[in-house]
Amino acid sequence: MTGEEIFDKYVNEGGEYAQLLLTLHISLGDQLFPILKKAEDQGKKLEVNQDDELLIDGIVMSDISLV
Repeated sequence: MTGEEIFDKYVNEGGEYAQLLLTLHISLGDQLFPILKKAEDQGKKLEVNQDDELLIDGIVMSDISLV
């Protein structure tokens, strides 16, 4: 599956993870898809750490972790 296909799958399922992915896509655009693909390949999901004070459009790439 491509990152975009994975994105579509989770968004169509709905729920909190879908909302997170939609928010990340608004901020990161297509840069999200390779990150999402990597997470999926490792059997993990994305999570946003909001402790960092430096934010760009609400999200900093270093704030995204695989869990």
